[in-house]
Amino acid sequence: MRQRLISAFVATVLLALGIVLPVSAANSARADTACAVPVELVHGFGEAPRTWQEGARSMLKAISQVKGVQLAEPFDYEKHNYSWVTNENIGPALARQILSLSDANRACGGNGKIILVGHSMGVLAIRQAASMTIDGRKVADAIGYIVGIGGPNLGAGSANFIGVPLASVICGIQTPSSIFSIIRSPSAVQKCMNGSATAAMAWNSPQLRALPPFPDGVPVHQLAGLVSAFGSFSIGPPGDEVVSVESALSGSTWMNRGDGREIFKCTFLEGSCNHWKQLNSPVFQGAVVRGIEAYLASIPSIDPTPEPADTSPTPKSSWTPPPTSDDGTPLPSPTPSR
Repeated sequence: MRQRLISAFVATVLLALGIVLPVSAANSARADTACAVPVELVHGFGEAPRTWQEGARSMLKAISQVKGVQLAEPFDYEKHNYSWVTNENIGPALARQILSLSDANRACGGNGKIILVGHSMGVLAIRQAASMTIDGRKVADAIGYIVGIGGPNLGAGSANFIGVPLASVICGIQTPSSIFSIIRSPSAVQKCMNGSATAAMAWNSPQLRALPPFPDGVPVHQLAGLVSAFGSFSIGPPGDEVVSVESALSGSTWMNRGDGREIFKCTFLEGSCNHWKQLNSPVFQGAVVRGIEAYLASIPSIDPTPEPADTSPTPKSSWTPPPTSDDGTPLPSPTPSR
């Protein structure tokens, strides 16, 4: 009891300092010995945290149903989402966030290991952050499990096969519907084309060659999309229309924790596995959930099947997902009454 009170006091102090706290004891698998495991979501190039909430059943909602985890506020680098991952507001900022979540988890009795889920360039941001040492602390030591979805680990150059410029592909202006985006906001398209990350994600670029690999000893579960035009026939190197299968699966770690690597197929017309629809796809969501559950089952003091709730007071997370409509569209925040 004394230890629990001390942990609650420390966690309360962290909350006052603005650090995101883990889940309450009622949502922890074994609240008397461990906090729920924090999960940090990292969006991709040109995207924003809201991408995790899009769709009738979003990736955020799917992960939130896993027992024994607590979703932290998704990492946000929207204002710098065309910059390369070495930008101070991306890799280094993510590294500091990882350590903050780790500290909060340890304060309430957890092992200080967090789960990271990245999409597209978010996977590269995780690699950069995981390689860093801050104030003598190795960020990799605070990571328990990594999930990469469509990450361009070797580059995003699959569409160069059919003569489409790389910048046009990753800026999303190669589809007929995107013509309207260009007309509405030509400056945004130009900003994307000129971003430092655009050139950096070319196949086998100097920036990618300099990017550190995933940390040793951390299980890495990577998911790839394989779009076919007609039956098994694909246009260009097999991939999700932006990232090849080879690139998306590079660096996966076959270990007991996690499921290793997975490839999901779809047709060009159906498109559920293409790069821009992966987070909304039930099969991708299911794979992420299964991987997280497998990792939780491998932790000695954590069982994904919840035990009876502990009624002792424990600080709750300072962040909850904003409300959405039935189709996944974020709803406006209510106006406080006066």
